[in-house]
Amino acid sequence: MFTQFSFTNNLSSEQDIEITIQNISNICKKQTHKKFSELDLCDYHYAIDQAIADLDLDEELIEEFLDAYVMQILDVVPQFEEYFEELRNNDHTMILFDYSYIRNLAHKNLGVARNLRIKDAEKLLTVMMKTENLEYLELCLDALILFAIRLRPQTAYNILTS
Repeated sequence: MFTQFSFTNNLSSEQDIEITIQNISNICKKQTHKKFSELDLCDYHYAIDQAIADLDLDEELIEEFLDAYVMQILDVVPQFEEYFEELRNNDHTMILFDYSYIRNLAHKNLGVARNLRIKDAEKLLTVMMKTENLEYLELCLDALILFAIRLRPQTAYNILTS
């Protein structure tokens, strides 16, 4: 999943990172416009001022929380993917799928997104808690990754290249 964002390349300058961020923004728009039009995510941009005002915290602390959120999202991706794989492998058995693990993972991250007023993540995680369509869940996870990278690109870059 992460290889499509070109973070596997050695980026040598801030200009290279900026180009990568622009590519991610383009991917975000293509993905969200086509597959999540009902969620109205295409042109969303995070407003740190809202979180500062609502939470009565300074900008530096909110930025630290945003970095921690991005780290949390990128850390939980393998857990989602592992369970998605398990569900795909059990598809042929005609058993009733248990989506509670996915709901629990989504719920844990939803609280942080709500607290920080990250609306795109809040919408996606809410959908992930309610849907039982594996393909759509995978698309939601891809979008969640994109939005986390777009939210804090330098943090995401540092995490994904370390």
